[in-house]
Amino acid sequence: MTTHADPTATTTSTTPAKASPWRDVPIFALVTLIASGGLIALQEFAGSVLGAGTDGPAQWVQFAPAIGVLAIGLRRVHAGNTRVRDYFANAPGLLVRSFTAGLTSAAVALGWAGLMHATGMTDSFAVPLELSAGGLVAASAWIVVGSFGEEVGWRGWLQPLLQDRTGWWTGAVVTGLIWGVWHVQAVTSGFGYAAAFLASTIGLSLLMAAFAARLRTGYVWVAGVVHAAFDLALLTRGNGSGADVGQEALLGGIVLAAGIASAAIARRR
Repeated sequence: MTTHADPTATTTSTTPAKASPWRDVPIFALVTLIASGGLIALQEFAGSVLGAGTDGPAQWVQFAPAIGVLAIGLRRVHAGNTRVRDYFANAPGLLVRSFTAGLTSAAVALGWAGLMHATGMTDSFAVPLELSAGGLVAASAWIVVGSFGEEVGWRGWLQPLLQDRTGWWTGAVVTGLIWGVWHVQAVTSGFGYAAAFLASTIGLSLLMAAFAARLRTGYVWVAGVVHAAFDLALLTRGNGSGADVGQEALLGGIVLAAGIASAAIARRR
């Protein structure tokens, strides 16, 4: 028997409406900024436990974005119902994807160092760090831990949220801009240097988005590996990245091109 629905009946959707991200984003941004200032001041006062000051690889401020996420509640990450065990879902696939993403990120950074040497911008491919073997291990460990500390906030929460609400490309680019501006010291070093640095942060955001494409969870693992691999590779040039505007512009151009290319390929699949 065929039944006909009452056209005047009210239908209630079983799909929950998406909450506006703008309610949580300002809280995240404000807490991250406050935590950044507090962590910088704390490190300057107490010093690093590994003996490095605020100019070394050990940067306590990298954990500020994670504090920003804590302020809005970990259970509201992205969809609002993510459980801790979800971050380890499909672990083998995540491992392969993260490893490939890390190799790509490191290759981009090493390619920049090699291109500078090939074109005569630098006298050598690498600039050895003035660190002992133990100091190098400690610096590398800090880079890895600090990278994941940042990515808990930037890619573990903010970028997936903005991509989901504002669009895949827009969310990645906007997060890259916010991430770049957060590095106050870099973006206040002159227009040319700031523009080049922002090109790098946008490019890395796109690279992370490309390798994390279609991941419901696990974004933070891919992003953390990309971030850490990139910074570790940059250790071949000593602390930091470009020593001047020209070198930073070359780095920004390479990273942005790699990010756009990777993102375009990922979106076509």
